[in-house]
Amino acid sequence: MQEEPVATDKPPLSPKQVIKYHIKAHYPQEAKKLKNSDNKNSLRIDYKNFIATLEGEGYKFFDIKPKETIRTANQAVNECCRKEYATVILEDVPYNEYLRLIDSKHIGKFVSTNAMVKSVSPIQARPLKTVFECMGCRRQHTIIQETNIQAEPVLCTDCGGKSFQYMAEETVFINKQHLKLEEPLELRKDGTTREFNALIEGDVVDPNNKITPGEVVHIAGIVNNIYNEKNKEFYFLIELNNITKLDKTFQDIKVTDEDKDTIQELVDKPNLMELLKNTVAPTIHGHDEIKEGLVIQLFSGSSGNTATGIHGRTVIHLLMIGDPGIAKSVILKSVSRLSPKGIYINGAAASRAGLMGAAVKDELTGRWTIEAGAIPLADQGIVCIDELDKMPNQKDILALNEPMEQQTVTETKAGLNVTMNARTPILAAANPKFGRFRRNKGIMEQITIPDTTFSRFDLTYAVEDLTNYDEDVKLADHLLTEDLENDKEVVEQELMTKYIAYAKQEFKPKLTTEAKQILSEFYASTRKKAAEDDESKPITPRDLGALKRIALTIARIHLRDYVTAEDATEAIRIYSDSLKTLGLTPETAGELIGDMSKKELKKLAQAEAIVNGYYLDYGDFIPKDAVNDIIGDIKVSCGYDETKAKQVYQDTMINIQNQQE
Repeated sequence: MQEEPVATDKPPLSPKQVIKYHIKAHYPQEAKKLKNSDNKNSLRIDYKNFIATLEGEGYKFFDIKPKETIRTANQAVNECCRKEYATVILEDVPYNEYLRLIDSKHIGKFVSTNAMVKSVSPIQARPLKTVFECMGCRRQHTIIQETNIQAEPVLCTDCGGKSFQYMAEETVFINKQHLKLEEPLELRKDGTTREFNALIEGDVVDPNNKITPGEVVHIAGIVNNIYNEKNKEFYFLIELNNITKLDKTFQDIKVTDEDKDTIQELVDKPNLMELLKNTVAPTIHGHDEIKEGLVIQLFSGSSGNTATGIHGRTVIHLLMIGDPGIAKSVILKSVSRLSPKGIYINGAAASRAGLMGAAVKDELTGRWTIEAGAIPLADQGIVCIDELDKMPNQKDILALNEPMEQQTVTETKAGLNVTMNARTPILAAANPKFGRFRRNKGIMEQITIPDTTFSRFDLTYAVEDLTNYDEDVKLADHLLTEDLENDKEVVEQELMTKYIAYAKQEFKPKLTTEAKQILSEFYASTRKKAAEDDESKPITPRDLGALKRIALTIARIHLRDYVTAEDATEAIRIYSDSLKTLGLTPETAGELIGDMSKKELKKLAQAEAIVNGYYLDYGDFIPKDAVNDIIGDIKVSCGYDETKAKQVYQDTMINIQNQQE
């Protein structure tokens, strides 16, 4: 008798079963920890293996129905781990789209891209499971809230009642945050970008590892659209499954052992500084003093300085003031490209809000958030501000004081108080007061930047477009050379970036006894000489801080752990060279912060005595003829010109009247 054949084909596994087997096979320990944890509610699994497992069983619908697939995966995790609200977080998702190219065809699709965080809302609570009690029969209705819009029961299934009471004590909440994302700086095509709203929920919101404005992140999630009832428009909303911080600062660039060997060979070259100067704006001829200062600025700063500034700032700020046509803008743009987070800004089109931050009302939530400006966005990068003198008003420039000294930006607007990191060197360029430097006036008289901001620049260079036959021939030859970059030896940009990164990561130099002695002797002796001269304006403790930062940076450039005596001497030279371009010396550097010499103070006291004499005779209402006499007396007695004499008179009158009140 012939035996009946035994069936060998097994029924196909459902997607949920496939995912459950995948979890048990590859994540048994992680699943066990999740099962026993009261605080953890997610399982992180590798994206590629997850997709490969599904496709191996014939399921290739993730690209078509990602939301449904993730929902199924969540159900599988909950059944495996005996949880109720656990979710799957997909890790190492391959990059598949530029943020700026996301449009309506991506709605419902799973996208993976890089983005820069522009603003972050406070962590908020979102109801995940809500319970409502019928006011008629007291039956409780449980609703799982799958979207950001809270659903409520319509009718009681028992009594048909329509009135319900929300049971707050029975509600289960999860964390949520709204983000505003834009294209990372290095990926912006032609400098353009687009903004996108994003939502993170559950374990993706980590209070111990906060996402902050300015950070570059990798995101993976589903593109959705939200209808705004107020303005009757749809908005893109990326519901993120995962968000990961990326390495996008000098502190995080990976430097291999081979790179370190190449860098050391470069450092050992006798013409190291010449090579580095050539690498900064290689197409620009001359300006060696400025380029030297720019090299120092690029290597300044370290991860050791805190956002609170407790350890003092380590970044170096640099200002160029010069006639039009000396390539200031080209230099700024070249430097911005050497930093992973370099931002170039034209001051004429900038505002305080654009630089620091602004309070913005979110279109979707209706809540106010603080959007980071350029300086916090470039945290640990560099901000290059062209035409600083053209900013709309002096208050906008004065706003730079906090980030330049404290390394933070504090915004208090719309009931919010937010402090953002701003460990950002500032490179700025400006024109003189009259467009070009005037020979009949001192350079310091032609600078319009407020003293308190001006004094925060460690290195300031004034550059005049002077006529010099030999230099003009060299410049003309340089400009007319076809291949501008091959006429001098430079460091390749990639190597330069890695060199800066390696120096910042590994070398945090300290002052030696010899270096301290050289700097302190220079500071003390300079002030002593200044005290003996009636026309001097001595350097201040702020200048000593600048000298220390420059010396530390020179040691870092040479990959040293300690500042040598030679480094300290070189720092003094570089600092003095920058003062020389302003027509100043260390003995007169106090003019940078508006200090007055003993001789000037005597003149001012003499002028005030003249005004006081007339005030005693006339009081507040001094006749016009008498005013002219006052100004004439001040000009003769103090040697002031007409403009200065008028200004002293006006200031003195204001002071006298204020004292009378």
